[in-house]
Amino acid sequence: MFQPLSIPRRLIDKLIRKMTPLITETVALFKANADPDGLTPKLKEWNSRYEVGGWASAYEEFGNFLLIHLSALPVYGNPLESLAPLLVVKTLNDLQDWADQTWQILDQVLDDDSDDAIDAATMGLPELIPGITVDDDSKPISRQALFITVALIVVFNHFACMVHRKSLFQLVAEAKAGDDESLLKAIQIDKQCLADIPYFQERLIQAAIAGEDNFVRRLMQYRKKPAFQTGTALQPLYLVLSLLDGMGLLDAYLEDFERFADLCQELGIYGPDNDACDTESLAKTVRRFKAKYRSLAPSQKIAWVIKDTV
Repeated sequence: MFQPLSIPRRLIDKLIRKMTPLITETVALFKANADPDGLTPKLKEWNSRYEVGGWASAYEEFGNFLLIHLSALPVYGNPLESLAPLLVVKTLNDLQDWADQTWQILDQVLDDDSDDAIDAATMGLPELIPGITVDDDSKPISRQALFITVALIVVFNHFACMVHRKSLFQLVAEAKAGDDESLLKAIQIDKQCLADIPYFQERLIQAAIAGEDNFVRRLMQYRKKPAFQTGTALQPLYLVLSLLDGMGLLDAYLEDFERFADLCQELGIYGPDNDACDTESLAKTVRRFKAKYRSLAPSQKIAWVIKDTV
């Protein structure tokens, strides 16, 4: 039987505490009507100020969604230089040893309890992060640009999972394998796919040359179609569930359900402020999420078990 890798529950708690305000703030912008390009005026203002662009190309790397969340860590002041390199791993124990070292470093990074990251990432002059560049460009990316890029990737993937039950990573992979329906769905969620992913541009040109008028017409329709048409995708609780689901940690993390309920109440995303959280009601909401909105992505290559630590 395959032995899963372990990850400390405390680390996931901290990651959720860090990511929830970041993504909730970004999601809140979409409560206002977005422009035809799928972005709100405020997001476009930030993108222009900090030269943010090209984020949709990240969807072409069909890897662990957890890496996208961890890529936001330099925003909190750590360039990740102290992370141990993943050398040749011969056994599962070797991989677990490397993971444990990584968890210890990330745990220290996430100990920073400053709550001004959102303001710092959307105001002021760009703060360049040494050693981290955009693609192969020699120009370092700014702290603000990295912050906004990660937020957009996570938010659009949240929308994709909620609307189509597939992440943008999966939709793009299916599109490049020849599935036009997945291509259209990806464009509906993030219009930037058409600009950033070469295959999408090539498919449109091919269709225009071949006289595939119906496909071209549908593509234009999906390009104008809102990413979501109900408020469900904007619920903070569903956002957290979607984050855990995207990282492949949902089932393992919810094994300690009372602790999850306490965290939801602490973050203000479920339950009253001054009373115990109704765990039965929360459990029903979680079951509803799993039944209607959980990603139908292929099984994770790595199974996780949540390890309780003091």
